[in-house]
Amino acid sequence: MKKISSVFWITLALVAIAVIFGVAAPENFKIITEEVQSWITNTFGWYYLIVVSVFVIFCIFLIASPIGSIRLGKPEDRPEFSTSTWFAMLFSAGMGIGLVFWGAAEPMYHFMSPQLLSLERIKPLRMQ
Repeated sequence: MKKISSVFWITLALVAIAVIFGVAAPENFKIITEEVQSWITNTFGWYYLIVVSVFVIFCIFLIASPIGSIRLGKPEDRPEFSTSTWFAMLFSAGMGIGLVFWGAAEPMYHFMSPQLLSLERIKPLRMQ
């Protein structure tokens, strides 16, 4: 078993402090996190867009350049899965994570802002 480094304990302490503060003073925690998010967005939003754009351009360059045709592994190795199988696996993983995320997020969304129907609009079922 590997020794747990000090990074783990520092991170655990910071997360525990944030959770305790969020439970003890949720309104103050909300105000502080909104301010921090606003500051990060306003200060580093341009940086994020530039980094993502450079990364996408770099990936396109790697695909289009001769570097993109370098085979990983031994020269006689062949891919275990075809391109269509890889696409199907990536598509399934993307759909799966969407289902996992929205499986929890959608009920919470409706719980936090319910769209209640007015009782006047609901017409009782009349038996004839």
